[in-house]
Order: sequence, then C-alpha cells, then structure tokens
Amino acid sequence: MSIKSYFSKIFARQIYLKTQKWASNPEATQKKVFQELILEAKHTAFGEDHHFDKIKTYQDFVKQVPVRDYEELKPYVERFNPHEMQFYITFTKLKNQIL
Repeated sequence: MSIKSYFSKIFARQIYLKTQKWASNPEATQKKVFQELILEAKHTAFGEDHHFDKIKTYQDFVKQVPVRDYEELKPYVERFNPHEMQFYITFTKLKNQIL
C-alpha cells in the first residue's frame, strides 16, 4: 500500500465518522447550522434590521423575518457587500431546504 493510499484511507475514515455523527442526529445538526447562520448574519444590515441578535429559535426567526418577494428584498441586494451577499446565498439555500 502506498503512502498516498494509506493517508487517503485515514482521511476517508475521518470524513465518514464526521458524516455519521451529524447524520445520526439531524435535528441537533439543523439547530447548530441555524444558530451558526444567525450568528454570522446578525451584523449584516438585514440581521440588524430584523434583530437577529434576539433570535434563538426557528419560531423567533419566523416572527422576526416575514416572507417576501425579490422586490421587497431589493434594497438589501442593492447595498451589495460581499460578506452579506454570501450570507444571503447560503441562507436562501438553507431556508429552501428546510421549507
């Protein structure tokens, strides 16, 4: 067995174990990802306007952030900030997966 093959197997095993950990407890994993997204976005204009600093649960999020169409979100998009834009893209993907 080559050294490359040896380390590939170790790496693959680590990835497998990590995946099994989050896959065996999807609810906790989803809560963790949700909290990370809220934490990351609370200092964006959108997060500040919607009081992300006070959001602790999905129910809090639903109360604070109404569903809107693009025209209602357009002012945030036009204020382009690379960090904020990456958050919107990630958040939209996650929200679509949840809903």
